[in-house]
Amino acid sequence: MAPRVDTQAQAQAQAQARERARLAALQRTGLLDSPPEHLFDLITTLAAKALDVPVVLMSLVDADRQFFKSQCGLPAPWAERRETPLSHSFCQYVSMLGEALVVEDARQHPLVRENLAVSEIDVIAYAGMPLTTEDGFTLGSLCAIDTQPRHWTAAELEILEGFAAQIMAEISFRTRVELLDADLGALRASETERRTEMRQIVHDLRTPLNAIYLGLSGLPAMGELNQSQHDCLELARKNATVLGNLVQQMIKVGADDDKGDNPRAPSLPHEMVSRALDQVAALAESAGIRLQYDNPSPLPPISAHAGDLTRVLVNLIANGVKFTPRGGSVSISTSKGSEHGKDVIRFSVTDTGIGIAKKDQGRIFREGVRLDEKADPRRSTGIGLAFCKRVVEEHGGMLHLESAVGKGSTFSFAVPVDRSAPPATPFA
Repeated sequence: MAPRVDTQAQAQAQAQARERARLAALQRTGLLDSPPEHLFDLITTLAAKALDVPVVLMSLVDADRQFFKSQCGLPAPWAERRETPLSHSFCQYVSMLGEALVVEDARQHPLVRENLAVSEIDVIAYAGMPLTTEDGFTLGSLCAIDTQPRHWTAAELEILEGFAAQIMAEISFRTRVELLDADLGALRASETERRTEMRQIVHDLRTPLNAIYLGLSGLPAMGELNQSQHDCLELARKNATVLGNLVQQMIKVGADDDKGDNPRAPSLPHEMVSRALDQVAALAESAGIRLQYDNPSPLPPISAHAGDLTRVLVNLIANGVKFTPRGGSVSISTSKGSEHGKDVIRFSVTDTGIGIAKKDQGRIFREGVRLDEKADPRRSTGIGLAFCKRVVEEHGGMLHLESAVGKGSTFSFAVPVDRSAPPATPFA
């Protein structure tokens, strides 16, 4: 036979657990033993006037006392103490039951007639409205007290209930603000940790990168190189430069705005495109991708961080190369136009690659996002497009994407023309 469950003991244990949770919720408000506040004092004062009663209390019920966060009309010495033991509390029953308690004559009421508040504080008529949190914990009561018997009308109880709701709205608002502050603090701590890790990664990368540079520089001194060896050395040097630029890119993504230390200067669009093409030429050749750049008529210079914008073009072209099947192409175009009444230079990078699904187009510019989470991280780190977006926005533009699965993608952005620079001149 299964053992008989002691339902009374079980209910008592549940009640004790519930009370511990309620007391914890009360502690989290930070209101216990806190100084008086104008907002709550205003509510108790208005309630006393609206109901024409001598005393109104905002009472918070602790384990062995009730603390008056606000009080209006309470006699000495209780007003100075701002609390009473539970032996002098009607509000404990509001907290216990989680519902209003209305007493017309406490001397005749079976629940409270032996309570010391009747004889020592002259509490005769009492109406208490629960102060209940959104998750169901009653912290205490907003109560109105009269020193003589009184019939509480429905309208009076409704007024008192409205004032209690106002108190809880304020407490709820403060709780939400504290949670947001905690979330913000955690976010800031996480960001600080991320930046620390980024600095460590950059430091760890720079050491072997410097060794690579030194090693490549010393190779010619070891003997004469044939043409094939010379070509391999030049390719290695170019890729070491690209790697160095990637390290700088990581610094840019993780750092604060440093535009003040890196002033813009007039820069020619075709020169930036040419430098970008030089950096990705070897990658495109090995992947069997054709690079196309229609050299337009001379374009006016733009005010830019030329190195950053060149890096943007390198990233966009390299992405096109990486995600375009062998035999495809990546095309770069530049043109002059107008946006919002300003002359701009538009840059576009179009590939004939695999394309990007509509559902993914809104998130690819977030740092760390890779569409294929199973892909080799050496193929895509998830920081390139985040870097591109940041740099373009720093230049007053927006990075746009047009793409269809199986048909390729076009990334484009516009940068204002530098009006202070002299007109563009033809170039060879």
